Amino acid sequence: MEVEVLRHNGIPESSILSIRVGSTRRQVHVSQLDRPLKFPTKLEECSSVKVEILDVAGTARVSCSPSTSEYSIPLESPLEGEGSTGMEVGIRLGGAGAEVSPGAVEEAEKKKEDDAKSYLEKHGLTSFMQFLIQSLMKDKPEDPYKFLQRQVTKKMMITELSSGVSADQKLEEMLTKLSSEVTDCVPVEQLQDLQKQAEEVGDQLRKDNKELRETLDLLKGRYRSLLVENSELAQQARLHPAGGIVLDRS
Repeated sequence: MEVEVLRHNGIPESSILSIRVGSTRRQVHVSQLDRPLKFPTKLEECSSVKVEILDVAGTARVSCSPSTSEYSIPLESPLEGEGSTGMEVGIRLGGAGAEVSPGAVEEAEKKKEDDAKSYLEKHGLTSFMQFLIQSLMKDKPEDPYKFLQRQVTKKMMITELSSGVSADQKLEEMLTKLSSEVTDCVPVEQLQDLQKQAEEVGDQLRKDNKELRETLDLLKGRYRSLLVENSELAQQARLHPAGGIVLDRS
């Protein structure tokens, strides 16, 4: 964005105008306000502008020599006839630090990119994010955030349960983790909603497991009954090999 000074009144020409937007500050002599000041901030992101007028309290100019690196500079008043201000500045002149070669910069950027790619692939995030976007575009849910919450919860359940530990134990660990990891960057209501959904999924899984166990027990009981019945038929067949066998099922 740009800040253009349209007018100024009552400010001495020797003063310095300081304008701050966000963390960026621009300074310019009042006598040189012929161009806008540029800031690396988007116009819609600007929430405040700070303006300060800085006056010159002291000034000095010193001649430099290649054989001298340190200088003590007494400052004089910018107003004629007032002489020394009693202020002093010490400076040291030196060469610029070693420049980083373009190749080193490119290598560092490539390493960051490779690390990020490796992280995404390790956790299957690339394919999962693609799945989320495709699902959103296909289903177009009325509340996309709740839709994403449900999908993430399902993914968490699958990931947790696929590690080989019992479902009940993993569910309890996940629910405990959800209830304890409340951070400032995520609203408490959102985490509570996510926890509620996880509990519902967990209850459904427990119910399904219970029904499967009951069905299995029923099948085992039926199988044992068939074995007993088959044994009785075989025994009667041995006792009456030539005649028909009538079972009393009363």
